[in-house]
Amino acid sequence: MSEVAKVEPQSFIQGDTVKWTISLPTDKDGNQYLASDSWLLSYNFRGPASINLIMTGISPQITASGGDFAIVITAAQSALYTIGDYWWESYITKTAERYLVGSGGLEIKQNLAATLATYDGRSHAKIVLDAIEAVIEGRATTAQLICSIGGRSIQSWDPRELLKFHATYKGKYLAEQRKDCIRRGLSAGNNVLVRFK
Repeated sequence: MSEVAKVEPQSFIQGDTVKWTISLPTDKDGNQYLASDSWLLSYNFRGPASINLIMTGISPQITASGGDFAIVITAAQSALYTIGDYWWESYITKTAERYLVGSGGLEIKQNLAATLATYDGRSHAKIVLDAIEAVIEGRATTAQLICSIGGRSIQSWDPRELLKFHATYKGKYLAEQRKDCIRRGLSAGNNVLVRFK
């Protein structure tokens, strides 16, 4: 059994059980929002239009855990969520009071066990970077040649454009890798090199 996180998830796999516990800090006026003091925590999730329809009526289960809030999205619930990026806000309420206490984003990822079709897990940046490198190296497939950015296929770019977009998408891909390393608690590769005499 994995340890329950103390913050909202940044991502999870469709069909997985997701749990986290929230302890709300004291606000600027010294008020503390405790589950044991009848405060209620709620979340609103939003995403692209197709995702909003799936999210309607599906909410995390939130219960008091001492003064903290224990949140669970069941496997059955998350199986109904559409894959993609979501944005969320959390609110604390009590009688006529309501306050925003958190916001962020999360990604719902493909459940490979439930996938019968072919699947490409690369990000958009990685797909484009691979296509550009294949064109530069003269080994591009038809699918890579017709990959388009801004309405123009890669095969129509001149060498300067290829190099320009290669640098752009290499940067985007490296940024994704750094973000993933940070999320997993690994070194992000931003080491500072020091030479000793």
